[in-house]
Parts: sequence; structure tokens; C-alpha cells
Amino acid sequence: FAATFNLGEILFLQRQYPEALAWFSGMLANDPRNELLQFKVFICQLLSDDVEAARKSLSRMKFPGDTPAWYFASAAWELHRGNRGKASDFLDGARYIFPGKTEIYEETFSDLGWPIK
Repeated sequence: FAATFNLGEILFLQRQYPEALAWFSGMLANDPRNELLQFKVFICQLLSDDVEAARKSLSRMKFPGDTPAWYFASAAWELHRGNRGKASDFLDGARYIFPGKTEIYEETFSDLGWPIK
């Protein structure tokens, strides 16, 4: 999983969001319950300006889930809408509920230059 995921991350880090979306979507098709992949698909949709698809992806994510994916996706949604305070609340919630499990999600935010506090 890690090696395949990292190939998609390379596209993501190169800001090739439609290509990364296709990559992560293909992975998600094989593992539809994977919350990290759901998060990456959502982020790629948001960054590809497909806001409607992103909204639908967010609404399909499990709350509260087994990972902080929903919280970070919700924070990203709020940042996209200009609501930094609400985004911060979601990030705080993720850290409280999933201590020690937020690193990979925070890394995505950091890669994008988004606040993680």
C-alpha cells in the first residue's frame, strides 16, 4: 500500500491534482473503506476546483470514523470557504479524539501551506 500510495503523493506534491485524483480514486475503488484514500480524493477534488464532487465526497465520509480523516476533510472544507476558526475547531477535535494519529493528515496540510493549528 505505502509504495503505491506514495506514487500518488508524488503527483500530489507536484500539484498535478487531477492526475493524483485519478490515482487515489483507483486505489479507493479497490479499498472503498480506506479513510485516508477518501481524504486524499476529497482534497484532490477540492484543489481541482470540483467543489460539488468534493462536497459529495465529504458527505459520504464516515463520522467520526476510525481515523481523523473526516475532521481534516471538514477543516479543509472550512478553509476553502474562508472559515479559519471553524477549521481550527475541526483540527483541535481531530487531535483530541485521535491523539498520535494525525501526522499524515497534518503533513498534507503543511504541504499545501495550510495552517495546522
